[in-house]
Amino acid sequence: MKVLPFMIPKTSGESIRIQVDKGRYFYDKLHQHEEIQISFVVNGKGRLFVGDSFTQYTPGDMFVIGQNTPHLFDSEKDETGDSHMISMFFVWDSFYNVSGGIAELEELKSFWEEARLGLKIRLTGQDANKLSLLELPELFGLERVHAFFTILQFLQKAPKSAICSKLRNYKYSESGGKRMANVFDYTLRRFHQNITLDEISSVANMNKYAFCRYFKISTNKSYFSFLLELRIEEAAIALRKYPDRTIAEIAEACGFQNLAHFNRQFKLIKKARPSEYRGLKNERLKKDRKINSGIEN
Repeated sequence: MKVLPFMIPKTSGESIRIQVDKGRYFYDKLHQHEEIQISFVVNGKGRLFVGDSFTQYTPGDMFVIGQNTPHLFDSEKDETGDSHMISMFFVWDSFYNVSGGIAELEELKSFWEEARLGLKIRLTGQDANKLSLLELPELFGLERVHAFFTILQFLQKAPKSAICSKLRNYKYSESGGKRMANVFDYTLRRFHQNITLDEISSVANMNKYAFCRYFKISTNKSYFSFLLELRIEEAAIALRKYPDRTIAEIAEACGFQNLAHFNRQFKLIKKARPSEYRGLKNERLKKDRKINSGIEN
């Protein structure tokens, strides 16, 4: 298992790294890096964890992940077809320092502050084609730099939502990164089961009191708040994916033993009852098909 910190491979003559991830799943281990990351999901569905919060990703989503912000993409394992994502990695300070503080770039300062929380932008097929996102891997030199600033200009003005609930820039040590990566990996694979504090603190190789403090410092929330949000996010995905399953069946499959508790927590986190959310997502799926068609064309 790779651990934090994670190094983005770049050549000495490369300020903007373009990476194409295409395969059955995206890289699903918790990691962080000094580069800011802008990623466009061409194909694939799943959950994205950034900083202290989860969000869903589907084709047509674009994300901005801030410097040293822990994150992972957890692909839906039973999706058909390859997951496909195009990402740009860069250190903004290197551009800003070289520019000598060009006045026109000052307007991006507020955007980078927002980006530290992690940003999600929903693109239409027309947006993706206009930005030539699928052509990014073929661009080099000044063409790549031009495309980079065109994308930044678009993102600055586009409607977007923050992913994290609090601003944080926590850089893990190698040992701390390994510990948290193990905790996240264990939780993602067993969230539907009953996970005790003794059990998860053992995974972290810590006593339970030290683990509770460490997890809270690292993520701004308790472990069981994190586990609850993960279960709700998984239930939200299942509501969209399995329209024939009852809400009670989905709740139980996601680790909830009490339906009333599930309904209450779901509404608290998602701002809608499960039945309402399922209806909203069905409408979203119809729009997704149009977006995917626009990207392919």
